[in-house]
Amino acid sequence: LKEVRRVLRSGGQLVVADWGRAHSPLSALGFMTVRILDGFSVTRDHTSDAFPARLSEAGFSEVTERAWFPAAVGTVRVWSAMKPGMN
Repeated sequence: LKEVRRVLRSGGQLVVADWGRAHSPLSALGFMTVRILDGFSVTRDHTSDAFPARLSEAGFSEVTERAWFPAAVGTVRVWSAMKPGMN
């Protein structure tokens, strides 16, 4: 993320879609299948929604969850973040 921030122009926006905390018990059940197959340690950050904090830690501002979409095996969450500075 720090490298993305480095190459993004000042005032540029990053938009990322990734698996996140389940929206419903059914989504959580579906994501449990993924966690069993991929491993609990690998998917821990997804269940705790750690990604927005990682964006902030990398120096992005205005970190915002823009949308979420239920899926058969969890919930896809969409975040945006800005590189501080003038355009």
